[in-house]
Amino acid sequence: MSKQPEDLDIDDGGHASAQEAAPTEAYGAEQIRVLEGLEAVRKRPAMYIGGTGPEGLHHLVWEVVDNSVDEALVGFCDHVDVTIHSDNSITVVDNGRGIPVDIHEQTGRPALEVVMTTLHAGGKFDQSAYKVSGGLHGVGLSVVNALSEWLDVEIWRDGKRHLQRYERGKPAGDLEEVGKARKTGTRVTFLADSEIFEDRNFSLDTLSNRLRELAFLNKGLRIRLADERISETREFHYTGGIKSFVELLNENKTVLHPKPIYIEAQREATVVEAAIQYNDGYAETVFSFANNINTHDGGTHLIGFRSALTRTINNYLAAANLGGNEVAVLLEEVAVAGCVLVERAAGREAHVLKRALDRFVGHRFEPLLHHFEISNWILFARAYGARSPGPDVVVRQLDALLRQAPTALGWLAEHWVDADAS
Repeated sequence: MSKQPEDLDIDDGGHASAQEAAPTEAYGAEQIRVLEGLEAVRKRPAMYIGGTGPEGLHHLVWEVVDNSVDEALVGFCDHVDVTIHSDNSITVVDNGRGIPVDIHEQTGRPALEVVMTTLHAGGKFDQSAYKVSGGLHGVGLSVVNALSEWLDVEIWRDGKRHLQRYERGKPAGDLEEVGKARKTGTRVTFLADSEIFEDRNFSLDTLSNRLRELAFLNKGLRIRLADERISETREFHYTGGIKSFVELLNENKTVLHPKPIYIEAQREATVVEAAIQYNDGYAETVFSFANNINTHDGGTHLIGFRSALTRTINNYLAAANLGGNEVAVLLEEVAVAGCVLVERAAGREAHVLKRALDRFVGHRFEPLLHHFEISNWILFARAYGARSPGPDVVVRQLDALLRQAPTALGWLAEHWVDADAS
């Protein structure tokens, strides 16, 4: 006989379980439970890290690394080391400012202890400390602490070195000053809890892919990954930032112009950045990020970029009467077809990101269209919009587009910066 809904509960990993007793008719104040401290995280970890499988396990590393990268975003860190030890514990070290260790006035405890043991506690809510940040905004480190069998944190700050150990989210002792320090930064070492995670084996490739991504997104940041299990070290450092990312994505493809088209601008606390390079394929490859977090499903920042790009081309087509009657409106799919795009936005308000991108792309792109071989898009639009062309007709028209594109796209990439300076 199948299980009835009332027989089911949700286990720590977020899966249905029939282990707990069915609810009784009694329901009073004594049934109301208040989870103290980090107890809620250990009770329902999937709510915080997405699950207790490989994805959730690696999410612990992302949260610690994101804190280090946030220090890089505000200009206080340029080096992050990540180490997988032989027992699958993880160490993350940065040369940022170091987590504060002085007494937190509101709680009367060291600020480090507040950060490590209290949900929604951290410097990300105060814009004077961090203008932009990723991660779980005051949840990350405390969640990692809660889901670790043990966690050691070492702080170098104000000329002093401090240590503290935690076990399953609780301090195993007081914060101690153990010596002097000539540098600043933070070291976090943790072992994921076997009571929460059945498999604690970290994937070198999974970690490498994300750390490489972060190095691309934060040009100049050097990230080193060492795996003591197999004695292998990988280092990621890209002075070209997302331009280098686009070049890597196009590495095994035939590109239509040697240099990616690059856009960067800042409006108050909002930063937008994009790199585009077309290849001889017909599909688009798009990676979009908000505050260093991969937005797999896009978002307002990507919508703003794509709509501005498409609208600007259409405005120019209409003003110059280049499209004729056959192409009244250039579809968005046509404007981005065959391109590799990496787009990064950083800011606190989504609608500001969209507006900034929307205005900026139009401002930057329209002057360059006067020199661009606009017939490229017209040909593509005719091929894309034809109601019933044979496959061979579409291919011939696309080939014509691709043969004409290199010169125009090359000019656009060469003159992009000059246009911005004028």
